Parts: sequence; structure tokens; C-alpha cells
Amino acid sequence: MKTIASSAPLLDGPATQSKLVEHFRGQIVAGLLSPGQKLPTRDELTHAFGTTRDTVQRAFDVLIEHGFISTEGRRGTFVAPHPPHLARYALIFPDKPAADLQWSRFWNSLCHQAIQLETGRHCKIPVFYAVAQDRSSRGYRQLFEEASTHRLSGLIFTFNPEIIMEFPRLQATGLPMVAIMTSSRLQQVPFVTIDSHSFFRKALGYLAGKGRKRVAILDSHGAVRNTSREEVADEIRKNGMESRSYWWQAVHLQGADAARDVVHLLAHADQRERPDALIILDDNLEAAALTGLRDAGLTPGLDIDVVAHCNLPSPNPVSSGTQRLGYDSAQVLNACLDGFAARRQGEHAHQFLIEAHFEGPSSAGSITS
Repeated sequence: MKTIASSAPLLDGPATQSKLVEHFRGQIVAGLLSPGQKLPTRDELTHAFGTTRDTVQRAFDVLIEHGFISTEGRRGTFVAPHPPHLARYALIFPDKPAADLQWSRFWNSLCHQAIQLETGRHCKIPVFYAVAQDRSSRGYRQLFEEASTHRLSGLIFTFNPEIIMEFPRLQATGLPMVAIMTSSRLQQVPFVTIDSHSFFRKALGYLAGKGRKRVAILDSHGAVRNTSREEVADEIRKNGMESRSYWWQAVHLQGADAARDVVHLLAHADQRERPDALIILDDNLEAAALTGLRDAGLTPGLDIDVVAHCNLPSPNPVSSGTQRLGYDSAQVLNACLDGFAARRQGEHAHQFLIEAHFEGPSSAGSITS
């Protein structure tokens, strides 16, 4: 076996350990050591680098911890089959989930699916929080440290990455980026977005099939980002239904409990004309909205039909009389990974569109680019 040696002899100690880590990491990242390739023995490296066996072992311990190499007992030490610079993608959030009412179920769902995808895609998707705050934040410092040491192969933003463009050191790492957002002016950053047109088309088609005629819509501020009210109104008319401007109400997520009172008011028995269908555009509002219907004396599935947005797959049991419709978080993340794969192959796909589908084992959404 050919021994891989540095250009100059190394001394013993922490500095030597760091140089060994940098040397082997650089060889792996440059492709000079391929995934699965066997490394020289520790004794061979001790002789080649003029250091001690303990220093070589400590350097290997770091490389193992960072995912670049793995040991297989007496068989030896090998380059990892999926080293981090090829198969480790950062999932980046602007805030922390703890005690933050803006933290949505969608973000929770993304975090959960990131763990689930690791096995099937042979990759790792670590989560980084509070990156958008400033360069002194713990989240940003951790992200930069891992990016600058080749422990990441791509950055997945759950917010507009333009703010990161103000951090030139992170940009200088050259890592490819994908953003989960409604639109992007950054041509160099592909983005994954939901197809809200498909949501309204399917929701209204379902309600029309139930014989419903009068549609109310409960929104969180900004929930419908790439479909205008005029487009929704056209779709309502196409289905032979009607609505009123005051039947479209919005509740801020920081006051989600107010959805109970809003829906109660919409569906109250004293109203001269009450809606017989309700679309809930944010699953963070679902529980309070359904309570509001009960307060108004209405039973979902009998007096009124409800379509509620859902981040799929949902861990929460479905409420009786409610049909859930939404976007699969696994599909969102898979589309992000497809974006990185397309870039590696020299292809350019700027947008990936995730179609809505109903909750259920036989349902399946689709991705278009």
C-alpha cells in the first residue's frame, strides 16, 4: 500500500494532530481519497509523518467524529462511504423554537422529516437555529465553523437567504444554497415553494362535491403568499360557489386563540347568512377554529364542511368532519436535495413547486420544476 505523506515532517502534539486532520480532510475533499478507500495503518502513518501513534489516533478520532472516516475493527480504517462534504446538508432556521410563538408546525415538521430522510437518502441533515440574528450568534458561529471545515455539502434555508449575503465569510465557503420560500430574486439560489393554486383548486373542488355553496376562509397573516384573493374568488365562482369579503378573516399566529372567536362570529346563529364551508389556511389555527364552530352550534361534516391545511405527514389526529389538505414536508426536503443534485450535474432548475394533496395513505403529491 502506498503511504500518503505530507510535504514536510511533522512534530508531535496538538499542532501535529491538527495538521493531520487538515491533511486527510483535504485529500478526501479533493477526491484524492475516494469514499470507501482504505487508509494506511496507524503504524505506517506514525513512520511517514514522524509523529506518535497517539497523535495519529487523536487525529483519526476527530475525522471519525466529523464523519470523514470510519473504522471496521481489524479490517482497518476507511474513508466514509458518504463523507460530509458530499452528503451533509444544513437545515437553517432564522429563530429558535423555544418560547417563540412564531415557530410554526411546518418548521417542526421539517425538523422531524430531516431525521426520517437521512437513512433513505444516505445523507445527514443537521439543524441550525437562530442563524439570521447576527454573526456573533451561536447558531451562525456553529454553521460557519462546519461550513469552513468542509463538514457540509449544502445549505437549506427556511427563510430568504439574502440576509446571509451580508455575511461574506459564509459566502466565501462556496457552498451551494437552496431556499424554502415563496419566490426568489436570487437567480443563483434555487427555491422550493408550495403550489397554493393546487390547494385552493382541490379544497374548493372537494367542498363543491359536498354540495356546499358559501365559503369562508380563515387565514394567518401571509399564509396565502403566491395566490391572490382575486384568483381564489375566480376559483370559487368556477365551482358554482360564493363568498363575501368579510368571510375571509385573518388571525395572527401570536394570537391564534382568537380564531375561536372569529369563527364563532362568522358562524353564529344570529347571522342572517352563514357560510356552509370553511377553509382553514394554517394548521396552527385549526384547533381554535373548530372550537369556534362548536361554540356556534355547528357540527363539522353535518352543518358545515371544513378543509384544514395540514403539514403532512401529521402526528395529530384528524378531527371528525374535517378534511385535511396540505404539503408533504418530506417532499419539500427531497426537492431541496434534488436541487443540489441538479447543480452537481450541471443542470439549472430555479424553482421546485410542491403540489397539495389530501391526507391519507393513498394520496400523493407531485413536484414540478
